[in-house]
Amino acid sequence: MEGVHRRWHRLVGNVLAFGGISSLSSAADWDEFSENLTFTGICAAVWLTAYVLRTRRLLVAALEERAAGAERERAHLVRLAAVEPSCCGGWHP
Repeated sequence: MEGVHRRWHRLVGNVLAFGGISSLSSAADWDEFSENLTFTGICAAVWLTAYVLRTRRLLVAALEERAAGAERERAHLVRLAAVEPSCCGGWHP
């Protein structure tokens, strides 16, 4: 599923880039050029912001899962440490 999202983001990014370049190259005068440049910049900024936020959300989810795994491992090690003294048949030097 992740590959589909990456392809989608790349497609949208390419459409914005090529659409912006083609609109800039077809501008007849400076006013139209600056208007197209502004529109392209806004679209690129929105896309980049959404991409960064999505990446950040995925990173946070991965870190939370890693922390949960570390907590489970620590709890497991505590349980093992609590059981360890009885493995000697109750003998303690």
